[in-house]
Amino acid sequence: MRLSYKETAQIAESMSELLRSGIQSERLFAVMLRYRSKRSRKALETVRDAVREGLPFHEGFLRSAWAWPPYFVEMARCAEMAGQLQAGFREGAEHFRQMAQVKRAVFKLWFNPVMIVAAFWIAATALVGPSFLMGRLQTWVPIVMVILGFLYLPPLRRMLDRAVIHLPLIGEIARDLALYQFTMCFNYLYIGAVSAPEIVRSAARAVGNSEISRRITGAATQVERGTSFAEALKPAYWWPGGYIESIALAEEAGQLQDVLQRLAQQRKEALESRVDKVRRVLEPLAFYAALAAFAVAVSGVSLPFITSVLHSIGLV
Repeated sequence: MRLSYKETAQIAESMSELLRSGIQSERLFAVMLRYRSKRSRKALETVRDAVREGLPFHEGFLRSAWAWPPYFVEMARCAEMAGQLQAGFREGAEHFRQMAQVKRAVFKLWFNPVMIVAAFWIAATALVGPSFLMGRLQTWVPIVMVILGFLYLPPLRRMLDRAVIHLPLIGEIARDLALYQFTMCFNYLYIGAVSAPEIVRSAARAVGNSEISRRITGAATQVERGTSFAEALKPAYWWPGGYIESIALAEEAGQLQDVLQRLAQQRKEALESRVDKVRRVLEPLAFYAALAAFAVAVSGVSLPFITSVLHSIGLV
């Protein structure tokens, strides 16, 4: 299991502050390893060992990729290649703090209703008997298995990624999130004077959504052939108005670095606005979902119980 967005944000913020202070790496990790969970300590120890071997920070994060959200690893790599690791950690802390808020809102949307239904199922099982619970498990276990398959099996996960970007509300934040992550890494890599095709490939890996990443990665072949960033990227994604045009004009004027920094800031602000909108929608939805689950659970429990009582007294 990966570290939570909240814990990742805390680690990124601490790393940013310690790097800004100019502390030596050995002392940095000694401080970072205090008061951490067992899992985060293990991941940070892996990063520390890589740095002790003379490797860059991002190689250590890559070795412990099992613990970090995928974008965190790519963000660290892109920022370090640009010599902007401290700024990258600061940006990452803000980003994962936002994502933690969205994840918490989504969690409330499904967790509270599930707990309500589960509580009533347990109560009904105690009153009616095990047959009540077994009948419902036969229905819900396959559904849960299918959901887990879409989350963790790569072929099914790709299908889910392809579907998610077309959904209302969730699809909007998925597209904004992908564009923000792509633009941030694109900006860092361009500052770091990385080769043009590698900029596209690396920034595409940072996207997170496999369908969007696949589309953008295809543009790297065109860049290798000498095509400009704007021409190669234009057919690869649903870019917001003015995005590709800004890159095209900046390439012509030799001002791409300044424009990428401005686009990164714009995408950050757009994502913040979208996150705030989603939270405002999901929070009341979580309340109504819990009410609906309560109504369903009550009806699902009361009907079998009433039927059982009627059977016992011979009225049915």
